[in-house]
Parts: sequence; structure tokens; C-alpha cells
Amino acid sequence: MSNANSQKQSRPDGPTPLRRWGLWPFWTRLDSYIFGEIHRPFIMAMLVYNGIFFIKTLAAVAELSGGKFEVPLGLLSLFFISEIPGFLFITVTMSFLFAGLAGIGRMSTDSEIIAPQVVGLNFWRLSRPVMVYGGLLTLFLFLVSNWIGPMLNRAWLEQSKNYREIAMPNIQPGVINPLGKSMLYVDRLEGDRLAELVFVNTNEEQEEILLAEHATIYETRDLDLYQAVRVDLKADQSIEVYETSEMTLGLPIPGDLDALGLKGAPRDLFDTPTLVRWWQSGQAPNTQDLEIEIFQRLINPFVCLIFSLFAVPLAAKHARVRRGSGFGTSLFLIGIFFMASKIARDAASQEKIPILIGMIGPAIMFLAIGIVLQVGKNLWWSQPLRRAQDRVGHWLTFPVQKLFDFLKKRKSDPELREADGSPAQTFIFPSRLDMYITKSFLGIFLLVQSSLLVLALIVEYTQIGKHIQRNDVALEVVLRYMGYKIPEMLDLTFFVCLLISTLILLAVMSKHQEVTAVRAAGGSLQRLCLPLIICGLGASVASFYMGNTFLPFSNRRAATLRNEIRNKTEATFSQDVWLKTAPGELLNFQVYDHRGKRLIGLRRYSLEGPDGTLIQRTDLPRVVFDNGWKAEVPGRSWTFLRDPNHKGEVVPRLTVIEAGESLALGLKHDDLLQKRRKPREFSIKELRGYIGYIRGLGYIEPSYATELYVKYAQPFMPIIMILLALPLGFQFGRRGTFFGVGMGLVAGLLFLGLFEALRQMGASGLIHPIVAGWAIVLLFGFFSLYRFVNLE
Repeated sequence: MSNANSQKQSRPDGPTPLRRWGLWPFWTRLDSYIFGEIHRPFIMAMLVYNGIFFIKTLAAVAELSGGKFEVPLGLLSLFFISEIPGFLFITVTMSFLFAGLAGIGRMSTDSEIIAPQVVGLNFWRLSRPVMVYGGLLTLFLFLVSNWIGPMLNRAWLEQSKNYREIAMPNIQPGVINPLGKSMLYVDRLEGDRLAELVFVNTNEEQEEILLAEHATIYETRDLDLYQAVRVDLKADQSIEVYETSEMTLGLPIPGDLDALGLKGAPRDLFDTPTLVRWWQSGQAPNTQDLEIEIFQRLINPFVCLIFSLFAVPLAAKHARVRRGSGFGTSLFLIGIFFMASKIARDAASQEKIPILIGMIGPAIMFLAIGIVLQVGKNLWWSQPLRRAQDRVGHWLTFPVQKLFDFLKKRKSDPELREADGSPAQTFIFPSRLDMYITKSFLGIFLLVQSSLLVLALIVEYTQIGKHIQRNDVALEVVLRYMGYKIPEMLDLTFFVCLLISTLILLAVMSKHQEVTAVRAAGGSLQRLCLPLIICGLGASVASFYMGNTFLPFSNRRAATLRNEIRNKTEATFSQDVWLKTAPGELLNFQVYDHRGKRLIGLRRYSLEGPDGTLIQRTDLPRVVFDNGWKAEVPGRSWTFLRDPNHKGEVVPRLTVIEAGESLALGLKHDDLLQKRRKPREFSIKELRGYIGYIRGLGYIEPSYATELYVKYAQPFMPIIMILLALPLGFQFGRRGTFFGVGMGLVAGLLFLGLFEALRQMGASGLIHPIVAGWAIVLLFGFFSLYRFVNLE
């Protein structure tokens, strides 16, 4: 009794200031519950947003591995990991904002948010678990941007230095393999050996030509040559010929590591304390850029904490959340914030405003907006703002609503049915349920697609931002480039958006017992999914049409504008080029003068003539095109053949080529004007023709054949994505709707990841192009169809 009295006496009679402001106790069951409601959609959003860029980065890694040199797996993995911090700040921020809006919105939908407000808890108190979640993410991003990111870049730099010693050329038979100042050509493979090898190495002192009947590759980046002939052409025009039954050839090392995405700038390698000390020392060449970099590292992580103020005021003010409001609102807020940040940062870098204002101005502005939203629950402008938001949403959905209202009216009009005179139907399509599902699916798809499209465009703009500032690119060029990038971004995110939209729609219908009502009325799940199947087929047709019409055109235009932004010339066959002009004919020139139609520094190699010739080398300083190729100045031609009068030894013979003499180079003038285009810049018909064109030049690569089969298989991916999502979208009950959504996202991203991995393996020549293009599509297609047929 005394203990009870003492506890009663020790308990305060009224609410203390800490209790009145909701600061004690600091953590309650309500906080844990809200924290959990945010966590699940956050994980789902991270899977979506990061999955897209993981696949894009995986493609860059696979393309790196399929280049001129084979890169070790450990270095590729390190390159992949070092690319993650570049987009993690954007994806984490957007995922957190969506998770906060979705979690609080779900509680508002089920009227769970009303009870805390009835007992007097204000927005500040309800926002506390959201702010704790945002604070943890802020701490994580702060560590990533200030220490982990630079540490990964330093590790990549240190490991890539060893790449020069261990890199192995990616040799492909029948294809010219340029290796810096050298060239390697292998006619064919015979078992595990290379047959009919030609190696040409040029330096200031001499030109070395190696011919070998067979060669074997070892991991030490050496070639063992058998029955080899070596010809050295000295700078003084003297010639030395060597023959040997066996010799070792050390292949050249990679000359340009920057092409591999090497991060060597101090701003990329130093952690923030080291970068600050270097900036303060005055030794940095551009202190303004370093100051901006330091402010970005320190301020950007706090964006999650700032956006934690927005979730409760925006999502808890109404009893019913519209479908996809989390995606739409997060899309709008993130887009506005990053646009304001980019404009302010560019203005600060151009010294139009102080750097401090340019870097912290957008964050302070959104912080003020969040505080106003927190305290503005009962202010006079709250309701007009909500009505304005509803009106804008009505305007955006008005065209789609009118279309569906017209279709429903025509479907249910009794006069039209009587005039038709048709008997009663046992199978009705489209029914009201079909119209409802289609409308809901399209609404969710548009919001998800818009969200991911804005995210992709933001990341793309941040990647070219430094080139825009450095090269003083006009705003018109930037806007045109971003406009032409939209089809490519749609192609990148299209399949994921179909997957997400299907999963969300079925999860919401399952949660609200709409699926149970349909099954109770005698409907099957397969019939319920019929409108989604039709949408998937329409998406497949749209994907095929887009991939063969305006997508290649927009990719070409975007590539041209990107070169203009980066101040680069287009990749044409015009400088230090090796070409295969005919069987056994290799041609190299240093420069092609487009205006004068002139080849400078031309060398031609003819292999294995019928008269015992091993190789014929023709050297022409200048060749001009005048109704055919002609020598503009005198040249020389050396023929190396086995002379029976000299015991079969290789003997050189010199022939002089006079000025004005016609030359049969096997090279068309129009070929030199062709741009080396990437496979994504072609339609199927154009790609088939281009494969034949580059095969004639000796530049056939497996990447083009692989991309051709990918273009045939890719239109089946939309319908496979929807079939894959249908069984998992109905997962509900004790495991919750997020279980099925999460599993569906994992399955879909696994499908896209494996498809992209095999695509790049085929481009590298590791597997056959048909297998690369069709294997994963057929495997997941049959699996998803089997799951759908057996859906219960």
C-alpha cells in the first residue's frame, strides 16, 4: 500500500512540458507501428528504383568486359560497386518519400490515423517515427557520400593499375583486333589454337610484322607462335627477316584506362576531411568546384530528413487516399527539388549567386515548406490548397475518365442491345469489371511510368551537367537532347512499370476483398486477369513498334547531341583505322581528309598469294579519290615470298608505285563517310543491312548479331512481365500484400538482370547470339505461362 502511495505521489499531477509536446516517452508502440508501415514500402521502392539502375550499371560492366581486353571479374565487381553511390542519393531519397506517403496514406485509408488525432496528437508527434527513419537514412547517405564513395573509388583506382599487367586481349577470329598502336588478326580457330595469325606493331623506330601458322594463348598475356616469320621494317628503309619454329609474343597492354570509367580526380578519391584540407591549402587548381563538391557532400544527405516533414501533412489530411498518390506526390516533390537544386548550383558555379546560397538555398526552402505544412493544419489556406490539388488531379484524369464513361454508356445502352438483336451472352467482354480493372491499371501505370521517367531523366542530367557547364552548351541543345532521350528512358523503364502496376493493382484488389467477391460470384482468376493479358499484348505490340520506328531515330539524334554536349566528334572511319577490304586484305590509314577525299599514311597487307607470297605490304603516303583511288605521291610495295633459289628462305622484293597510278583498294569512298553506329540506333531491317556492311569491312562483332536476336525477342517481354506478376499479385493473408509485391519485384528484376547479362555475354562472344537473345525469354515465358494456367 505504501509503495502504491509513493508511486502515486511521485507521478506528476498534470502533464509535464515533455509530455505536452510529445517528447516523453520518446518511443511508443505507435512509433514502432508507423516505423513498420514506412519500412515495407521503402524496401519495395528501393527494389524498383535501384533495380533499374543496377541493370543499367550491369550493362555497362558487361560492355566493359566485352571490349578489346578481358577484364578480371574482381575488377568488374569493384567497378559495379563503385558506381552505386552515384545514384544512391537520388533513389534512397525518392524511395523514402514514397514510403512515407504510402505508409501514412495506408493508415489514413483504414482510418487508423484518426484515433491519434482524436486524442490530441499533432502532426509533429505523428511525424516523429518518420523523422527518425529519415535521420537514419541521412546518416547512411552522409557516410556514403563523405567516406564510403571515395574509398570505393580509391580501391577501383588501385586495382585498375594492376590491370595493365594482367589484361588479356579479347581476340575474335576473322575480326581485326586493334590493340592501341598494334593490330592482331586471326583467321580461324583450330581446336584450342589460333590459326593464320598476323600481328603488326608500329613505333617510331620500326614496324614489326609477325606471321604464324598457329599460336596458343596463355594467361600471362603471352602468345606462343609456331612456324613464325618476323619482318622488321626499319626507319632507314632497311629490312630484316627472321624465321623460327617457335617464339613468344608479348601482347600490348591497354593504353587508355580512362575509357574504362577510371575515377582519378582528387574530388572523386579524397574523403571530405582530406578534401577540405586540400581546398584550404590553396594547391587545388579549381577551388570553386571543390567548394561546391564539399557543400554537396555535406548538405545532400539531409534531404531525407527534410522530406520527413512532408509525409504526414500530405498523406494524413484526408480519409481516403487516391490510387498511386504516393508515386504522384513523390514524383512532383523530387522533380521540383532537383530542378531547383540544379539551377541554384549552376548559378553558383557561374558566380551569379554566392556559393553558400546556391548550395543550401533549395534545402532551406523545402525545410520551410515542410514546417509550414506541419503547423498549417487549421490555417485558412489549408482547405483551399486541398481543393486546388483535387481540381488539378481531376483535370489530369478527365480525358481517361470521359473515354471510359463513353465505353460504359455504349455497352449498357438497352436500345443499342435491342437494335442489335443478339441473344444473351454467357461470355461478356468487356464487362464493367474489365473496364474497372483496365482503368485502374492504366492509372497506376501512368503514375509509375512518370515517376521512373523523371528519376531516369534526373540521373541523366546529373551525368551530363559538368559537360554542359564546361562547354557552355546552349539551353536549346540540352532540352533537345533530353527530349530525344525520353524514348530510350521509356524503353528502359517500360517493362518494370508493367510489372509494378500489375502487382500493385492485384494487391490492392486482394486487400479490399474485391478478388474474393469475384470468386464468390463464380468468376475465375484467369477471367479476372483477361483485361491485363490484353493490356500486355498491346504493350508487346507497342514495344515492337517503338523499337523499330522512332526509338532508333531518337537514339541517333541523342547520340549526335551528346557528342555536341561533350564536345566530341562522331565516330567515323576516319582516323587510325584498320579495315578488312577482302579475304586476306587488311588496310590501315592514319587520317582521312573528308574535304580533299584523301587518305594519308595508308598501308595495305595482302596475305598468302598464289605464287608463294607470305605477305605483300604496300606503303602509300597519300592516296586521293578521283573517279577511283590513285596514288598522289610515289609509294613502295614490298613482297615477301619464299624463293626456291635461296633454299625456301623468305626474300623481300621492292616495287615502286608511281604517282597517279590507279589502285584497287577494295574500299568505297562512301564507306569512309559511314558512322560507326551502335546496335540500339537501328531498326531490325537496318541492323540486318548494317551487319552485312560491317562484315565486309572486317568489323563484324557478336554484339550486332546478338542485338538483332534481342530485337526479335524483346517484344515478348511485356506480356511475360504481366504473366509473371499475376500469380504473385494475389498473395495476401497472413503474409500480407507486400509479400507478393516484393516477391514479384524480385522475380521481375531477376528476369531483367539475367536477360541483360546474357545479352552482354552474347555481345562479348562468350555464348551464341541466339542463346543470348532467346534463352531467358523462353525460360521465363514458359514458367510464367505455366503459373498462370495453374492459378488458383
